[in-house]
Amino acid sequence: MGEDAEILAARERLKNRFGGNAQSKLGGRGTVRRKKKAVNKSSAGADDRKLQSSLKRLGVNPIQGISEVNMFCDDQTVIRFKNPKVQASIQANTFVIAGPNATANLADVVDEVGPMMGQANAQKMASMPGFYGQFNQALSGKEGAEGADAAEGDDEIPDLVDSFEEVAESEESS
Repeated sequence: MGEDAEILAARERLKNRFGGNAQSKLGGRGTVRRKKKAVNKSSAGADDRKLQSSLKRLGVNPIQGISEVNMFCDDQTVIRFKNPKVQASIQANTFVIAGPNATANLADVVDEVGPMMGQANAQKMASMPGFYGQFNQALSGKEGAEGADAAEGDDEIPDLVDSFEEVAESEESS
């Protein structure tokens, strides 16, 4: 029993000397070094700087006067940019479109976008599966408007009625 008392006394002295818990020791020899707390940086800023440096290397130039950009996707959605910042490098075949955008279904924007498209692009969009009827309606409205313009003034080359050789010969003889 005497040894048990000595062991308990020794344990008590060790407890007092080194502390019962790890929090009681704040520093000095024997303490664990605390690693520097890592600060989480936003990678968006670094990515943006890398992108801008790559674009500068390509030599992109801003294009002015573009008020709207519509990008048609294969899944029948449209990405619409209002007043985008457009940059281009023709030599590198690189175009950059940046700015606030919204994604909409093609069915929702057919009425707005259809009249703005050229005839060839509109026919290509009409051939997309699932939207044939909607685009044909938009096309028929556009063709009706073009028909009214054609009735006002004809921009086509007129058909040749007389032979220019006969006219030239008659002028020489007179």
